[in-house]
Amino acid sequence: EEVDVRVRLAGSLFGTAGQVRGFHPDAKKAVLAAMLREAGVELRFGCQLASVARSGRRIASCLMATPGAPLRLQAQAWIDGTGDGDLCAMAGAAFRKGRSGDGLLHAYSQSCGRARLQDGTVCMEIVNFDAGWCDPTDPEDLTRARLAGCALLAQRRYGEHARPNGVSPAIGLRQGRHIVTETTIALDDLITGRRYPDAIGTTGCHYDNHAKDMEFECDEAAFWMWACRGWSERTRCEIPYGSLVPCDLDDCWIASRCLGVSESAHHSLRMQRDMQRIGEVAGLAAAAAVRQDVAARALDLGVLRDALRASGAMVGGDEDPADAFGPACGAVDAGQAEDLTSPSAAIAMWRLWRQGVAAIPALIPLLADPQPLVSWRAAAVLGALGEAHAEARLLASLAAREDHPWLRPDGTCRDPERSWRNVVPVWVAALAMLRGSATPASLAVLSALLEDGTLPFHLRITVVQVVAGIATRHRLGAAERTVARALVERARAVQGGPERRDPLAMLDVPPPAERPDDERRAVRIDVSWQLDLAVGRALAALG
Repeated sequence: EEVDVRVRLAGSLFGTAGQVRGFHPDAKKAVLAAMLREAGVELRFGCQLASVARSGRRIASCLMATPGAPLRLQAQAWIDGTGDGDLCAMAGAAFRKGRSGDGLLHAYSQSCGRARLQDGTVCMEIVNFDAGWCDPTDPEDLTRARLAGCALLAQRRYGEHARPNGVSPAIGLRQGRHIVTETTIALDDLITGRRYPDAIGTTGCHYDNHAKDMEFECDEAAFWMWACRGWSERTRCEIPYGSLVPCDLDDCWIASRCLGVSESAHHSLRMQRDMQRIGEVAGLAAAAAVRQDVAARALDLGVLRDALRASGAMVGGDEDPADAFGPACGAVDAGQAEDLTSPSAAIAMWRLWRQGVAAIPALIPLLADPQPLVSWRAAAVLGALGEAHAEARLLASLAAREDHPWLRPDGTCRDPERSWRNVVPVWVAALAMLRGSATPASLAVLSALLEDGTLPFHLRITVVQVVAGIATRHRLGAAERTVARALVERARAVQGGPERRDPLAMLDVPPPAERPDDERRAVRIDVSWQLDLAVGRALAALG
């Protein structure tokens, strides 16, 4: 909080509150540099971690490449603030990288500053849009992503409405490696407001998953985003100390986005406020462990919490962050089937799904509910549970291209164009829910779906994934196998649309009358390989 307060004060040197949106990056750079000087930190710029020497479960030394000469560092404690877990990975710690669906990491940005004229006043803002995907552990891919991101900022001409005035010196990476730690925070922890006995703070956010291809996200993320429509729901949970401690190292703490979170939980727990919070914890914990001469996992948490309370990071003995983070979505109590009748049923659907088979008897009768949205929600939960009872209702949704307004808790409708991240027609979500629940009876409807040559590219992928699921879970007869294979081949043969477009490109805003439409830019990326990947998996499942 001290950082944020000082940045706000320094920001006044760069413009009035109405002129600077968010914070000014130069103000933050100046504040961070000043705070480092005040703390007596020795800074070495232009250094690159080259290798790590390990002795047992401890890091013995690190070799750095510097502008002058190689430098070998030795220390009693180490903090990995690299974002991508470079220190831990080079020391041999286990890690995960990329989503299981296709190996991609979260989208990166190539931000820039932009000056624009608003009501006669020049304002400064940061443009932050998804520019594509990048593997930050691969130097060549980093270079490619930087060039591609900068190219997206080019305009044929510049006007007062949107004038870039500076390109960020590095691409904005949202995800890299995730180090395997003593504790891993899961998406369910965030949604249900989990509390940990070793809590050292709290995280809170909406589910800021930028993926639009939820068919390659894990099943629980696809369920939360497309079926529950939970992107904008507030999530919150405590941060356990164990999520900062690598399982394989005794003298290292994590102070960056590579902490112990699951792939689906990462999207909410990666914000600047989170990094500032865990950075403070890691620094205090490392110092305390050196003084106590203990391994990271053996640290006296009472001493650490006393230091956090003294700094203001924890309030009293039991932090209550409701005002700062908003209420958690829901407690861990069981959901009730009748909750599916409420305008916004995200939490009810999630609670029923997490109950597993215990929720099935209450959900099956709702498949015949006269309210289409209620019966669809019941079918979506059953489908996510892999329950075949959902199949008929989900197939009916496909056949009718069913859709319903996205409702706020007060019953009013949200504008779907402004809620693009997780608002898809319910029949699209129904298709995704069939991946774990469809039987061979679905093949005919899926074949009819592919007869429509306008079916979007990513939905052809989802159709293929449904077929792969059917082939994996059921013993198919010769005729069914022939139909399934023909369906997969047809999905691959349909022409058109092997790209994804990002609606949040720099200029993807309603253009003023004086600016021609051809100057608007959108990110276009060839992802035809994703269909090939899905087809290959389906054909393997079919033998």
